[in-house]
Amino acid sequence: MSGKAGSGRGAGVALRELAAGELDLLAPLWIALQEHHARITPSLAHATKRDAADSWRRRRRKYERWLDEPGAFAAVAERDGDLVGYAFVTVGPGFASWASGEQLAELQTLSVAPEARGERIGTLLLELVVRRLAAAGVEELKVTSTVANEGAHRFYERRGLERAFVVFFGRAAGTGPADEPAPEAPRTEPAPKAPGTEPARPAHVVGLDHVLVAAPAGSEPEARRFYGELLGLPEIPRPAPLRARGGAWFALGAQQLHIGEQEPFVPARKAHPAVLVAAAGLNELADRLASAGARVQWDTRLPGRRRFYTEDPWGNRLELLAEE
Repeated sequence: MSGKAGSGRGAGVALRELAAGELDLLAPLWIALQEHHARITPSLAHATKRDAADSWRRRRRKYERWLDEPGAFAAVAERDGDLVGYAFVTVGPGFASWASGEQLAELQTLSVAPEARGERIGTLLLELVVRRLAAAGVEELKVTSTVANEGAHRFYERRGLERAFVVFFGRAAGTGPADEPAPEAPRTEPAPKAPGTEPARPAHVVGLDHVLVAAPAGSEPEARRFYGELLGLPEIPRPAPLRARGGAWFALGAQQLHIGEQEPFVPARKAHPAVLVAAAGLNELADRLASAGARVQWDTRLPGRRRFYTEDPWGNRLELLAEE
């Protein structure tokens, strides 16, 4: 199982199967994935983030055990001798309650190096996984993702996978008896609606993809300095057909923030994006912005949140907030 991507995004990337003795090569990519998870899901119910070394130690033990099982494999993507992504797959029996195939694959991990995201490496790895499974006669694949990882949800849905399960997680202590579900509330019939007042059917909206902030022409350097360096947002490569338009794109959790050039330009003084910040980092971010000469205006009117307003280099309003 090997290959090399041609021209376009992902060019120069070599794909191959990982040998069992190479597991430690995956550590940096696993830790990068966990850092991404921690940003978008700081806690899973009561469970907080493990430290990187402990997380990798636990994951490595699972990988060792899984590689001893029939059908399991790991595929890696390399560029210039460096690993830039990997996929880890296990194979088990199909569903008992639904007429799936006799074997069902599970994508346990798909990780791409932060500097290589947006270059189709995840797509190349998933395509390789599908080919490898097809050669083994395995036609179905399942993936588990956190609720907040909407970028991953869109990635898998674009490739034909559908949402199928909801996983509940929490402390077992303090819950009611497992065999006594809570009683249902009494049901009442809704009042009849007047003709013409029926609400429209909801569209198939699944989340927010990106927010666009306007900027004057020639704004790319300032965008990178403010949104990239001061706010710490990782820049995302723009698709080639859009690069001539100017501006810049940044990752914002599972969503994206796009800076688009507009002429004539008028700053948005009222409408604004609200950026969620880790509680421990809000004051530090405010100090960093103030030291760079940006206006910082704290606001205490929103219950349960600490927040302040600032402006980007072109006068667009920006809100940064954290849970109390």
